[in-house]
Amino acid sequence: MLLAGVGVKTAKIGGLAEAAYPVLVSRRTSLLTTAELWFIAGAVAVAASGLAVAIVQNQPRARVVRAARSEIGRCDPTRYASASGDKMPAGTSWCGIFALWSLRKAGVTDWDWEWNVGFTSRLQRTSNPQPGDIAYRQYPFQHQAIVESVSNGYVVTINGNSDNGCVVRKREPISSWTAFFSIEPMIRASRGLGALKLAA
Repeated sequence: MLLAGVGVKTAKIGGLAEAAYPVLVSRRTSLLTTAELWFIAGAVAVAASGLAVAIVQNQPRARVVRAARSEIGRCDPTRYASASGDKMPAGTSWCGIFALWSLRKAGVTDWDWEWNVGFTSRLQRTSNPQPGDIAYRQYPFQHQAIVESVSNGYVVTINGNSDNGCVVRKREPISSWTAFFSIEPMIRASRGLGALKLAA
C-alpha cells in the first residue's frame, strides 16, 4: 500500500521475525533496499543527536563552565579586570572576580564586581549545586569558584587565583565548601532582558 509516496513493507532484519518499516517510493523507481533504509535512518539519528548536543552546549550553564574551563592554566589576573570595572590593583584576591568574569563571558549577566562586597550576596544559596553555580568557602580564607560538575559526594570546581596564583581545576568533597550559590536568578534575568553582549 502506498500513501503520498510512502509505503510499508515487511522484511526479516538480522534474522529476527518480520518487522514493518517505512519505505520511500520514487514515482519512477522501485522500493529502496533495506540497507539504504538503515543508512537513511542512521543519518537522521546522527543529525538529531548532533542538534541535541549543540543545544545542550549552548545552554547558559554549559556556557559558564566552558568560559571558566577555557582559562585553566592562565595566571594573569588582569585578563579578568573587565568584571571589576577594569580595575585590578596589585595583590587583589581575584578568585571571585574570575568567577564573575566567567558568568559575564557566558552572557548570563552584566553585573559588575562590587569591591568589599562581591556579588554572591545577590544570589540564593542552594543545597543542590549545578554546573555553573558558585562554590564558596569561608575558612581558612574566603574563596569562590565555578562549579564544573557534581558526582558521588564530590564537586569539581574551576578556581581563579588558586595554586600559584593560577586558574586550576580541583575535585573535593562537597562538604569541604561552606556554601553554594545558584546562578538561576541570573539566567532568568538574562532571558527576560534578551541576549546580553558578551564581555571581552
